[in-house]
Amino acid sequence: VTDLAGNTATSSAVVYTLATTAPTIAITSPVAGDNIINKGEAAAGITISGTATAGSAAVNGQTATITIVDGANVVKDTYTATVTNGAWSVNVTAAQAQALADGSYSIKANVSDAAGNPAAPATQAITVDETAPTVAITSPGGLTNQASQTITGTVDIADAGATVTILDGTTPIGTAIVQGNGSWSSNVTLGGGTNSLTAQVTDLAGNTATSSAVVYTL
Repeated sequence: VTDLAGNTATSSAVVYTLATTAPTIAITSPVAGDNIINKGEAAAGITISGTATAGSAAVNGQTATITIVDGANVVKDTYTATVTNGAWSVNVTAAQAQALADGSYSIKANVSDAAGNPAAPATQAITVDETAPTVAITSPGGLTNQASQTITGTVDIADAGATVTILDGTTPIGTAIVQGNGSWSSNVTLGGGTNSLTAQVTDLAGNTATSSAVVYTL
């Protein structure tokens, strides 16, 4: 600017940087190892982690927002984390994980860079299955003079295809595959004296159930 006397002054420079390229965000680690949360994993709490990459403005130091959304698109939980060295991580407590009903959910991660450009949200589908199978031995047990026995039982139909292990105490003595109608059977060889048999099965989510014992005496 120049005044009436002809004196001219110039201000200090103010710099604008146009940053229009959005950052990117990703969920990089499978939740609970396989994106299926079982009872034991929920009881221990889980970690959700990922990365954020700058576009034309810095993303380190920015806040990433992570939500867990149910099948009806209702937000069940919201977490925040500061992006550090291009990475972020949040912990879901045991209480929060155990409060999620069995079913399908989506994890969504969002972040904006220092210029305010939002990243396209990252999404990861997960399943919560904290319900153990139901397993039973239907063979009656009792006194027998036959060491070779066919042990039969049932598992809930939802776990058809799973493998049942028959145990005498803690020793495995047979296996069986759960059929489409939930039934299973296995030929086992009893030892002399008392045989306390149980059936154990693990579902696809990793939940394990053990039946009540049936006792055979040879």
